[in-house]
Amino acid sequence: MEKTTFKAWMKEQYTKDELKLACKKGAFELPGLSIYSKTSRVYAIYKEDIWEIVKIKAEKNGHEHLMAWFATFTDVVLSEPDSFECYLVWVAAKIVACQLTRQKFK
Repeated sequence: MEKTTFKAWMKEQYTKDELKLACKKGAFELPGLSIYSKTSRVYAIYKEDIWEIVKIKAEKNGHEHLMAWFATFTDVVLSEPDSFECYLVWVAAKIVACQLTRQKFK
């Protein structure tokens, strides 16, 4: 993977229909992001962008800290470093998918 921005990478990798589905159902629906090893590689390349995307969204949702926002997610079990990194990728990917398709993040 060539280093660009995470948003640019998403735009290059996925079709508009795939992005719409990711915004609606979650980024784990995207090809290549359902496998931890591949998602971890994406995290390693784009972690600064990913953290910034998620941090900004947390702040827009009224949370001073990213972890305070994550604490509101009741359907998530983050028991290992890999699962946390992958979850950050999935959240950032859903945010970006919604931005690119001009849909509301839910």
